[in-house]
Amino acid sequence: MGLSTGIHIDEGSIVERIENARCMRGITVAELARRIGVGRKRLWYVLNGQREMRVDEFLKLCVFFNMGLGSFINWEQVENIRNSLHNKK
Repeated sequence: MGLSTGIHIDEGSIVERIENARCMRGITVAELARRIGVGRKRLWYVLNGQREMRVDEFLKLCVFFNMGLGSFINWEQVENIRNSLHNKK
């Protein structure tokens, strides 16, 4: 998931964490798609790295799995983003 600040967040690790949460709950991709209101094929492509995840999809998945932003980025990434934002002043 690339940010407009030029900071890159590894989408692969995001998808991996979401996939782990899905599997731990025993939910199929089709069921997850239905529950979050995303097309089944669209979600399958996202989870298999064939499409980029949209922000709205990411937020829906976070809410569904009760996962905060801290589950996906580390302090180094936060500091890089913070520094990037401060440099734009």
